[in-house]
Amino acid sequence: MTHTSDVPPVDLSRVVPGIGAHIRHTVRLHPRPGAPGLRDSHIGGPLLWPTAEEWPRCAAADCYLYEGAPLVPLAQLTAADFPEITFPDDTDLVQLLWCGGDWDSEAVRVFWRRAADVTDVLTDPPTSELDDEPMAEEFFPRPCVLDPERVPEYPWYEELPDELRARLRAWIPGPAEEYYPQLYNEVATAPGFKVGGSMNWSTTDMPQLACPICSAPPVLLLQLDTYEFDRSGDRVSRWQPLEERHLIHHTPEYELACEPTGLLVGRGSRGGVFVCSTNPEHWTGFFCQ
Repeated sequence: MTHTSDVPPVDLSRVVPGIGAHIRHTVRLHPRPGAPGLRDSHIGGPLLWPTAEEWPRCAAADCYLYEGAPLVPLAQLTAADFPEITFPDDTDLVQLLWCGGDWDSEAVRVFWRRAADVTDVLTDPPTSELDDEPMAEEFFPRPCVLDPERVPEYPWYEELPDELRARLRAWIPGPAEEYYPQLYNEVATAPGFKVGGSMNWSTTDMPQLACPICSAPPVLLLQLDTYEFDRSGDRVSRWQPLEERHLIHHTPEYELACEPTGLLVGRGSRGGVFVCSTNPEHWTGFFCQ
């Protein structure tokens, strides 16, 4: 099924002069449970992993998984599907694995490789055992196929120059405390799983991000999110796909559209995997809201 985001409720470039120069583009992934192939772009599911390469394991002693547990497949993305990603030379595949339930800045590991080089594929990778806690399964994303959609968005307001933030506040159509978490979110930072674009930092202050090796600004490689759109029920979010507006709140079909991966990020929020904009192999950082 195709998934289409609605048009923004307001044209910010018209009502806030100068902000149009800061438009960014993101790729909403629209993951939905399915059976992705080894060489496909997907969330969760199997990875194109060479048998000669050791499967990475958890090095933290205080994470949800036990120390030494196999890392959990999080995502696999190809250059053919996502030309927006800057791949290192001679690579066309990126794989992300994480230590389930650990929200530390080093919880996610990123591997860049050339798909054609993987001829002997690991078909039975080690897996982490779920413990008896009911929430354990929420740290293991369901295998999901993707329906990429390119949409424009604006940076989180803390990223804007001071003069633009002042213009934005001057245009606020209501109390400031209501504006940013509601209307601005509908225009600016897309929720859900996405490649590129901007993070929503409404839960915590936006950190000062820079590559520790070359000081270059980072880029958002992948946003992971508990929810694909606002599920409050008192209004229809612009980000809820038009093709799924008929779904009834709290039904299994609605829940699956809103939480397709089954992944719990933080306390029901989102997280971002960032890489260096100059050389994505320099540094990887994970930041959770």
